[in-house]
Amino acid sequence: MKPDPRRVTLQDLPALMPLYAALLSRPLTLERLELRFQRLEACPEVSAQWLVEEEGATLALCDWEANDYGTPDSLRLNVWVEPKAQGRGFGTALLKLAEQTGKLLSANIADDDSPSLAWAEKRGFVFHAHRFESKLDPQEFDPAQYAQPLPEGVTLGDMSGASAAEWDELTVLLIETFAQTPDAQSLPKWSVETARKAVQLSPQMRPEWLICAWRDGQLVGFTAALDMPGMVYNQMTSVADTAKGLSLAYLMKAELLRRLKAAGVSDVRTHNHAANLAMLRVNEKLGYVRQHGRWEVRRSGSS
Repeated sequence: MKPDPRRVTLQDLPALMPLYAALLSRPLTLERLELRFQRLEACPEVSAQWLVEEEGATLALCDWEANDYGTPDSLRLNVWVEPKAQGRGFGTALLKLAEQTGKLLSANIADDDSPSLAWAEKRGFVFHAHRFESKLDPQEFDPAQYAQPLPEGVTLGDMSGASAAEWDELTVLLIETFAQTPDAQSLPKWSVETARKAVQLSPQMRPEWLICAWRDGQLVGFTAALDMPGMVYNQMTSVADTAKGLSLAYLMKAELLRRLKAAGVSDVRTHNHAANLAMLRVNEKLGYVRQHGRWEVRRSGSS
């Protein structure tokens, strides 16, 4: 008889840390994992965490949560199955639990992981978007080599000690510019609440690494970085329509790298939609090296 899935508990987390690192494709600390667990448990209507175990060994792990980068009725789904346990139906059993939500399910799979892509396609998932990870060691970044004069009237700074009005201005810019990205096509604009959660209220955001560009005193761009275990993640870069063509994305990202180098950071990463050619070129110009790609696959909640 196959073991049934059960809910993940807080007490499970220490033993599950390496499995969650595989599930989420990023380094983790126990403290960050516990915070994530509590965040998901606080919203049971849109999130859940499950595992399958046999004789004390975890064979499969799955969770889902609201997807801020998808449609309002979508969930971001993560499924991991121990390689030696694949083919026993555990992934399908966990998927059926997610299906019960009745929501659109979205998952990200490495583009060189043919078995997982085939598994998802066989279960009705369709290919939606292709994205690339790029990485750079800021200790190898030479600020002088990438220095470029600022356009007339432009200054760079950060959000350290920012006022409520300044955060409001940044939130408005984020909402307007994110709506223009390949990731947001056909989606409703972000709400103020979602935009604040992504930047201002994120516990991983450091205001001194949220680099902003002002022109004649008006905010016209920013690039935001998250402080994550073992790495820094350059989460997003936004430039107002009125400031396009001034190389602000390049200038802000170069300033961010300068600060990360000074802080001793040795690993910074970012992701880009394959259609975002302009930002891919900016990253390559700064020395980022493109890594593996990932496919986002989607399907309706019910089969």
